[in-house]
Amino acid sequence: MAQQSALELHKLAAETTAKYIYFLLATSGAAIAYSVELADPSKLSWSLLLLVLALLSWGVSFYAGCRSLQFNISVHNLSFEARQVTENIETGQKKLEPQYFNELREGQEDYVHVINKALNAHETKASSYLILQFRLFITGVVLFVLWRATEFIINAVSHYPCK
Repeated sequence: MAQQSALELHKLAAETTAKYIYFLLATSGAAIAYSVELADPSKLSWSLLLLVLALLSWGVSFYAGCRSLQFNISVHNLSFEARQVTENIETGQKKLEPQYFNELREGQEDYVHVINKALNAHETKASSYLILQFRLFITGVVLFVLWRATEFIINAVSHYPCK
């Protein structure tokens, strides 16, 4: 019973993480599209550099989100594989003679150890890419707001010069 609820909590956490990644991917894509639509390339100024940096931040954020999803998928596949191997060991204990079971268990335990090592590495990478995705998204937002504020100030000064 406790194992079942732990599995359900793990599934819920995985689904929530995936939704969060997809949300950031969608907002990054929308921000890129909106910014490109809003930009006026005929008005080249130094403030456009802020927009370019925002676009780069959102682009790399999108890439980081895709990588995070790839590693999350890999984590789920490795978790499934480890679970299958563990179930094979339990089944073998019930059905095999002790000498054959011990041989099976030793080989399977080594395999589970390798899977767990890969699982930990992929979880770490997925988490790192998720953090990078969020930070770059926020960086892009800040740069975009700075660009808009700068454009507003430049337009205000050029339309209403100081006397």
